[in-house]
Amino acid sequence: MHTDLKSLRYFAMLADTLSFTVAANKLRMTQPALSIAMQRLEERVGAELLRRTSRHVILTPAGEAYAKGAREILALVEQVEKTTADVASGQEGLCRICFVQSASFDVLPPILRAVQDQAARVTLQLSEATSIDQLKQLTDGQMDIGLVRQAVHGFADLSLTLVHEQRMVAALPATHKLAANLRLPLSALQDEVFLMVPDHRSPAINARVRAACAAAGYQPRASLEAVEMATILSFVGEGLGVALLPASCRRFADRSVSLIDLEDINEHLNLPLYLVHRKVERDPTVRRIIDIALRTLSRLHRH
Repeated sequence: MHTDLKSLRYFAMLADTLSFTVAANKLRMTQPALSIAMQRLEERVGAELLRRTSRHVILTPAGEAYAKGAREILALVEQVEKTTADVASGQEGLCRICFVQSASFDVLPPILRAVQDQAARVTLQLSEATSIDQLKQLTDGQMDIGLVRQAVHGFADLSLTLVHEQRMVAALPATHKLAANLRLPLSALQDEVFLMVPDHRSPAINARVRAACAAAGYQPRASLEAVEMATILSFVGEGLGVALLPASCRRFADRSVSLIDLEDINEHLNLPLYLVHRKVERDPTVRRIIDIALRTLSRLHRH
């Protein structure tokens, strides 16, 4: 027994109107054609689904059950078609975003807010990773969008766009003798112990810290490492050392830490951030999120 969707629609309309005349008009077909279609449906089902009177139609118990099932199937088909159309247009789907830790402070939140406002039915899957790991995951198809610190060569299938840049600042204990300064030369920290993120977690920032210190005439003496920048700030506040951190850390540093601008004209103190994605992206949902992210960050960059 095979029943097509057309027969289900015919019967559901007849069950809703209980009138061959009204149902036929709504279906834009003749009444005799609808009557024949219902007779054939009953033959396929092997049961009487409706009784005809001189004035209207009455559903049999079997017809009531069939009408209920027909409505459920038609509603499911409609939902499947709508979901398919939404996914095809980028209105619904999944987008996987990876990011370096420091991007979560001031760059990632505006992107997430924009997606919530403009593509609320898209599911975002977020994960933190180093720049190199992100590029590998994007190439392997494990991630869709990345926020990286390094414009690494050798990934020809990926597109990188500079979306943000900020300066590093010196983080000193509030009790430090230099903490009251508005600006400092990096050379003033030559004798300090530096707190740093492990190289495997933040290689780009660490490389810039070492290069900036080298330009100032020394190599930083690093004796403590902490994975989270918030932890580094806490250790700085306890007087365990100093650090060079993204200026965005000002958002959550407490009074135990002084964040001081560096007066050095040193390109290594500038932290670029790139949005990276595959040059050929076939997923319409991912393409839409890329567009939202780039437009959002472009507006922020102008301001």
